Amino acid sequence: MGNRLRKGILGIDFGTSKIAMVLIDPETKEVLNSYSQKTNAYIHLNDQHKREQDIGKIYDVFFTGIAEIVENVELEILSIGLTGQMHGIVGLDAEGNPATNCVTWQDERGDLYIPSCKTLLEEMEEKGGEKPIASGYGIVTLYDWIVKNPVQTIEKICTPPDYFGMYLTGNKYPIMDYSMAHSIGVFDIESVSWDFGYISNLGIGKRYFPYVVPLTTVLGVLKDENLLSLLRKKDIPVSVSIGDNQASFIGSVKEYLDAILINIGTGSQISFVIKNLDEIKGVLDINRYDVDVRPFVNNTYLVSGSALSGGCVYDTLKGFFTEAGKGLFGVTNSNNIWNNMEKLASREENTGGLTVYPLFAGKRSDPGARGRIEGLSDTNFTPSKLIYGTLEGMAEILKDMVNDKIIKEKSYLVGSGNGLRKNSVLRRVISKVFQEEIRVPLFEEEAALGAALNGAVACGIIKSFAEACKVIKYI
Repeated sequence: MGNRLRKGILGIDFGTSKIAMVLIDPETKEVLNSYSQKTNAYIHLNDQHKREQDIGKIYDVFFTGIAEIVENVELEILSIGLTGQMHGIVGLDAEGNPATNCVTWQDERGDLYIPSCKTLLEEMEEKGGEKPIASGYGIVTLYDWIVKNPVQTIEKICTPPDYFGMYLTGNKYPIMDYSMAHSIGVFDIESVSWDFGYISNLGIGKRYFPYVVPLTTVLGVLKDENLLSLLRKKDIPVSVSIGDNQASFIGSVKEYLDAILINIGTGSQISFVIKNLDEIKGVLDINRYDVDVRPFVNNTYLVSGSALSGGCVYDTLKGFFTEAGKGLFGVTNSNNIWNNMEKLASREENTGGLTVYPLFAGKRSDPGARGRIEGLSDTNFTPSKLIYGTLEGMAEILKDMVNDKIIKEKSYLVGSGNGLRKNSVLRRVISKVFQEEIRVPLFEEEAALGAALNGAVACGIIKSFAEACKVIKYI
């Protein structure tokens, strides 16, 4: 008898700046292979408020990644799970082909003033009523495409990961799960349906919105001929794409009802799961801007607090020290500045009365909010205390989004994202602020891992998320 082919489940994360993939053995729970590559898909536009990407460039990196991850690996792919950037959309024509570029969550067209001396968002609020949406949400982009600057060829919309799910399965019409639909900005989580009343008030037709299904649903089987020849197997089930927030949670925590996850990348996020909506009444301020309730697996909900004070804050601080070095001392080499900042901060156990509110980029609920420093004295105004105080401020912003009662109820704290992984002082600060040791997942591409596990559970290869989480290990 010949050697039995090893089996693998594949997870793909269509991120904002890169595509990540992970291949897992569903029996041993071992990571067999991984791939990560920047897409360089952004398109240079004259209007700098618009943030659009070329779907073709994303596809090229995606196809290259599939080829690399299965190269020299003799195995049988059992399932494909998808995730990726939320909020952004791509417009599709009647055949399911892209009719527009992909507009990302970073788009700012909703904040631009239109001839009526209002912003696009203000006009939408006048027509449809108040909704917790912001520039970069799909409904804002769609309003621009349909009402303000009509794109005649658009028949449907979906998120970029959902487009690739449609492409892989040969469908002409997109299908979205509750988590991705919710990210568009006009999906009601209680009725699990589009808010067509609001949509109608905006003057947008129902036909643009895809059919929706629960998370952990099989979308179809792989039909793309190019990929079939690469993977050498037919009838591979492809699951519907889930939001990257949900996928990262699945790929980071072992018991999802018992954990709090902190993710720090460019921005920062704190998330935990509740069984029903009654659990948060009277405990949290759910304003749907900074703190939101999102659909999750097994009919549960993911509460997510999102802050704009993450790695971008630390990068701003680095820029300050770089300019100081150039302007005051003529130092142009800043190669070691990250390490030097961490060394300085590591000397501090507290900020000595120095309090930093690092709202350098505002808040989702208040874009005009700005940071401040309090408690300055002739003894604490030092670089080390400023760095440490900034890190502490980042942690405090996240903690303020979660009630102490919830923190005490959850069993453990998990941290993910490069901003947290690469900064040991930040990990210690978070542990101090939350009074809980922070665990960091061994595998870095948490969203791709979560997508793989979600896809395997969707098609029954792994029986439950309780079993799926055995793949997760901590440093």
